[in-house]
Amino acid sequence: MKLPYQFCFLGLLIIIFCTNTASSQAYEPPKPLMNNKIFADFLKTHAYYPEASIQSGTEGTVRISFTLDTQGKVLSRAVSESVSPEIDHDALRVFDMIMWEPAKEYGLSIEKGSSFELTYKIKKYKRLVKNRGYDKLPKHSDIADPSGTVYSLKKVDKKPFPILPEGYDQLVNYVYATIKYPQAAQKLNISGTVQLDFIIESTGLSSNIIIREAVGGGCTEEAISLIQQLKWLPAQIGDTAVRVSSTMSIQFQPGINDKLKYMPAQTKTGL
Repeated sequence: MKLPYQFCFLGLLIIIFCTNTASSQAYEPPKPLMNNKIFADFLKTHAYYPEASIQSGTEGTVRISFTLDTQGKVLSRAVSESVSPEIDHDALRVFDMIMWEPAKEYGLSIEKGSSFELTYKIKKYKRLVKNRGYDKLPKHSDIADPSGTVYSLKKVDKKPFPILPEGYDQLVNYVYATIKYPQAAQKLNISGTVQLDFIIESTGLSSNIIIREAVGGGCTEEAISLIQQLKWLPAQIGDTAVRVSSTMSIQFQPGINDKLKYMPAQTKTGL
């Protein structure tokens, strides 16, 4: 069996995407819509090791077999190699958060099966927790939507709200004060607008950051880092916390002010 994609997640997981047999080089296996670097960061952000499994010393690799349709929608998924009920459940939680790009053959999207592996190691997880600063994932509501549905902002009763440090009452002001104009972009006089699509999870953490418009000189990376650091009060439908899609555009332009910072595109925050 070919292993065309292998991702090493330093801290908890080893991710392997295993395709079914594919003799043609024109075949492209399913993959997350996130690029590799963002995907690795996504895993570090959302990883969780069940407490009962840590106490019992349970470790191992969960394999999830799944099938995607031509739009990247998951048609089916099931644990094909189990570790324990608790760890299996968490592996499915992580898998269900991922937005996928379908398999392709000769450039055309096809329905295809594949598999996804998560390896749980206690020492590596504890090291990750120390580095990121939290163990349990945030919880802002007693009820979270278990369906995994991603809603548009128009479909929710309460929009997500950024949790900002004291002294900031608006997201745009916080972004303006926080983001740095990359030195490489300054030296090369690079300007432009970075546009990112992302999901605000029911935990209030961001996921599935997709680059829609990129700007060189480190500007895109700076904008991504900002999104990854933001925490939110999640969107709600009734009393239930839900996933919601959002967009943020940030314009980088030398000379906007004496500090060569950025100007956020306020009309395109998605909020």
